[in-house]
Amino acid sequence: RYVVDKTTSTSDTASPRLAATRIDSTDFVVDGLSQDSDSAAVVARLGRPDSVSVEDNPYDTGMKLPTWHYRALEVNFITTTVQSFEIIGPEVPTARGVRVGDTVERLRAAYGEPDSHDDDDWSYADSKQELHEIAFTIRNGRIAKVFIGTVLD
Repeated sequence: RYVVDKTTSTSDTASPRLAATRIDSTDFVVDGLSQDSDSAAVVARLGRPDSVSVEDNPYDTGMKLPTWHYRALEVNFITTTVQSFEIIGPEVPTARGVRVGDTVERLRAAYGEPDSHDDDDWSYADSKQELHEIAFTIRNGRIAKVFIGTVLD
């Protein structure tokens, strides 16, 4: 289901091609999919989801927010377009090769210092688009989850 970049190291040291730079549009691609992807593109790339959940949009009465659940990835939609991705397993790397389970040192080597963080959450903001970010949830010094996309507001 997932295309894994075999050239990406999963060690705690970053390769030279992972030099820390500001995030840009290329950082918002997950397993060949972007936020411009529709549900048909997601099915073509990842197959049918293992399960689907639907929540009410708290900011738009009557609007539903479907989430497609895969083993290592959750794809969140607004109507039929991808709104965000949540990487929950090590099988799916970020565009810079960082994976769930990697250390904070590996994260820092690939992305640099976060725009904001506390002990458990490190966020990198897209300077070109408001509410567009990559956020890493940290547990015991390791990445536990990665959010990539637009924050609902």
